[in-house]
Amino acid sequence: MRFRFIEDRRADYPVRIMCGALGVSPAGYYAWRSRPESRRSTANRELVDDIRLVHRYLLASGRVVPIGQKFPTEQPPPLEDLRRAVDRVRGLFGIAATLRIMDTEIAELLVLVVTASMILSPMLLAIYDVTFKANESDGRPFDTPVELDPKVIIAGFGRFGQIVGRILLARKISFTALEANQTQVNFLRRFGNQVFYGDASRLELLRAAHAENAEIFVLAIDDVEASVRTAELIRKHFPHLKIFARARNRQHAFRLMDLEVRYMIRETLVSSLEMSVQVLESLGLSKSNAMETVRQFRVHDEATMARQQAVKDDESKFLATTRESAEQLLHLFETDTDQPEEPARRTVLAKT
Repeated sequence: MRFRFIEDRRADYPVRIMCGALGVSPAGYYAWRSRPESRRSTANRELVDDIRLVHRYLLASGRVVPIGQKFPTEQPPPLEDLRRAVDRVRGLFGIAATLRIMDTEIAELLVLVVTASMILSPMLLAIYDVTFKANESDGRPFDTPVELDPKVIIAGFGRFGQIVGRILLARKISFTALEANQTQVNFLRRFGNQVFYGDASRLELLRAAHAENAEIFVLAIDDVEASVRTAELIRKHFPHLKIFARARNRQHAFRLMDLEVRYMIRETLVSSLEMSVQVLESLGLSKSNAMETVRQFRVHDEATMARQQAVKDDESKFLATTRESAEQLLHLFETDTDQPEEPARRTVLAKT
């Protein structure tokens, strides 16, 4: 289970770091990865492929449409492929019964359920289209922002974007706030916030928000994929805008760096650095030395980010830069400890 967890996330995090966190060895992971697939794993994978084939048939036929997507234009798989998929599902249940993984009666019942569902699903979906879907509303349309000359556009008005907006309001700087979560918009408006309901990754909404008149675009969207899509859109259609982006993590930061987003901050970085200063002070360092330590760490971390971004797709080089960075940071602070420490100010607690 732990090796599977690592395999599913190896594109996002270094393997060695995940192995250390989960208490397994990298050698064990790579040995697991190189083993031939078991018969049961093969059967499970084929079953998943068949289920996906059935779903793709329904999707392409226009009966099943994911939320937020248009009807697909691709043609459904041939019916012969669909029949073969159902036959394979039946065969898998038969093998399970032969191997006594399940009772024969249960296997026969499951075959009946699968066959019946394949026959009835299109009929039920057609009935739904006729009786219920016609009465459904399309939902609330996106708002049209009314600010014609905003200096700042804030995309994503959650806990991060709101702080930026409040500070701008305090300085009487106009901005347009866009938020794709309708519930969040309704909640914020109860407190007098001027925020518009809309998806900032849509070009027509950015044009309606008069992005061509703005100077700064604050990218504070919580969802990583939506954030990257919006950054791509801004870079392509509104290249004059200065993007100030919030990054959820290093991987998100790398993707924004690939888009040449110059002004970017990881959302937990500053708060972590501020707490580090307080921790160092509580351990006896002077405030100036604590702040200088954190400043050096931040400069070093930003330089490491720049090096890692260039090799983020090469795992061996990425790991090498991580090790080199850790060694450089250790050497940096070992050098500092050779210098005399100025007297630290301590808080003396009166004994009761």
